[in-house]
Amino acid sequence: MHFELESAIAKEDIIRPLVLSFPDAPILGMLLKEKFPENLDYSARLISPTEMQVEFDVLNRGEKIVFNILSDKYPKIINGAIRAKNFSKLDIRDLQETSSYYEKIPSHVFYVTALSSLFLLFGISFAKKEFGPLRRDAYKISEALSPGFNKDQLKESLKKNIWDKLSEAQQALLEQHIHRTDPSDAEATQKLASTIRNEALNQDASGIIFIGALFSIIGLVYSFVRFILIVTA
Repeated sequence: MHFELESAIAKEDIIRPLVLSFPDAPILGMLLKEKFPENLDYSARLISPTEMQVEFDVLNRGEKIVFNILSDKYPKIINGAIRAKNFSKLDIRDLQETSSYYEKIPSHVFYVTALSSLFLLFGISFAKKEFGPLRRDAYKISEALSPGFNKDQLKESLKKNIWDKLSEAQQALLEQHIHRTDPSDAEATQKLASTIRNEALNQDASGIIFIGALFSIIGLVYSFVRFILIVTA
């Protein structure tokens, strides 16, 4: 709220102090935003739930006082009244609505935040449930694999722990790799161990989850940046 007087007025000329009222918007608080000049003396106080009174020693033309008025809704009506000698007009202008942060934020930001959070939580939960045990077991098997291993025991271990979580193509690949590997060859054994680890990591669904998580993070960052820009505006 910004108000100026059309002509200079002194305290001794005032018959009834300046009263500003917001009939349909109770005042929850008020704060000085700006005054000109800086040494302008004034006082302001609430005299009712919807009225504030402002007093000053002198207010010359061009001098101003700017208040931030806090209310739970935007006032549709604002009235100002003052009685003073040789004074006939009070100009109240530049009334600006200061909406709450939630009202300023575009509705799509809330949707983006909600959906991004939902997909991110779902992705994390699914990854922990499905891929966590798979990769843990695959690493255990590959770390335990050493030259001289028994192919039948290795297949049995794979089928007991991770086999049903692999695709048919991955199962066929591992079977071919095991069949071709010479257990007495240390280098070939390490390659087989790497293949087991890589196939546990190389899941079709894991790529989709990664992409979904990436977009979810981008959505959350976007929402956060929009909120910060609104708050600091």
